Amino acid sequence: MVEAEIAQINDSIAEERRSAVHSWRELLSKARWRHRLLLACGIQAFTQCSGTNIISNYNPGLYRTLGLKGTTPLMLQGIWGALAQFWNTVFMLFIDRVGRRKLLIPSLLGMGATMCIEAALAQANGGFRDPSANPDAVRAAIAMFFVFSIFFTSLGLISWIYPSEIFPTAIRARGSSLATATNWSLNLVFAQCTPIARSTMGFNYFYCFFAFNWVAAAITWAFYPETAGKSLEDVEHIFSSSSRDDFPHPVPDLKNDVVAVANPADSDWSRENLELSCHAKMS
Repeated sequence: MVEAEIAQINDSIAEERRSAVHSWRELLSKARWRHRLLLACGIQAFTQCSGTNIISNYNPGLYRTLGLKGTTPLMLQGIWGALAQFWNTVFMLFIDRVGRRKLLIPSLLGMGATMCIEAALAQANGGFRDPSANPDAVRAAIAMFFVFSIFFTSLGLISWIYPSEIFPTAIRARGSSLATATNWSLNLVFAQCTPIARSTMGFNYFYCFFAFNWVAAAITWAFYPETAGKSLEDVEHIFSSSSRDDFPHPVPDLKNDVVAVANPADSDWSRENLELSCHAKMS
């Protein structure tokens, strides 16, 4: 088992050296790297398109639109932020046990649903131009912001974990920087556009994020492979597959590959190479 794992690690290192990236152009020109780059940038884009920063940045103004006055909007915003920290801590305890896909897809669907409910409540109550007309609807609208925070936690955590898991050492620095740049670029776009959108669309603006989240859920289901509990070699196996249909499915466990790797009759690795690998590892 140890010899087989050493052989697999050495094989992966040799492949990374052969495909090392020395420039940004080279990173973007190779299809095998572009695929991972699209996934990493995509999941960072999902965080901004979810609408989380629309709520966190403009929540006091939204609360005032709902008829809250004085320091109450600021107090609710503080509670919202404190609960976000709490949910992050809770989700950290089991994020690796459940897996990435099983948390991401419900997260995106849940955020989309809360945004849709928020917009529908406003539409049914005249855009909350007179919040006192239906206090129960106002309370429900405020509650949706807090429900949204729970659903966002999974995406918020995984959006930073996932890129580091899918990038090999050869492109990790450049790939992660582009993914992060995607996040902050979209953050700037939404920060500048939201005041205009709110003044022209009102709460109907939230329907956009309902659509964004549900489209992101479909993309995640179709194209994002599971990476939780996978070694670097397992992740490399996922992306080296020639069939796109292989991406969402689990890769073979290393234990199932031991015979193929360790048996000279069935593998490219000879007994001599295995012994040299073990000697190099111990030295």
